[in-house]
Amino acid sequence: MRLLAAVDRKAAGVHLDPANMISSPRLLYSNAAFFRDAFAAFGGAVLTVHLKDVRLVPSKFTVSMEEVPIGRGELDYENLLRLLNGLDRDTPCMLEHLDSEREYDEAAGNVRAIAERAGVTLA
Repeated sequence: MRLLAAVDRKAAGVHLDPANMISSPRLLYSNAAFFRDAFAAFGGAVLTVHLKDVRLVPSKFTVSMEEVPIGRGELDYENLLRLLNGLDRDTPCMLEHLDSEREYDEAAGNVRAIAERAGVTLA
């Protein structure tokens, strides 16, 4: 927010990567509220979005999280898609960091199914 204020240009905006914003189990388990706060703060300044999911990795000694295809993680995608639905209809949302075409197909199918449950129309 400080950077946007300092740049002070209409063309400046935010590339939102919600999964990368999750840096602790506390944020992971309260991600719906965290995303609502992020959209309240950045809302109309969001120009592009990366879509992926996050889950905790079982470990004896440390906390570790990993990116996974949407639907295999713990992010509240119904909430996130409703928030994204409030952005400009032409806002690009990109799946990323998947290992195969099959994983991209799976993630895209999961996004479509979640959007339908959430009452969100995808372009």
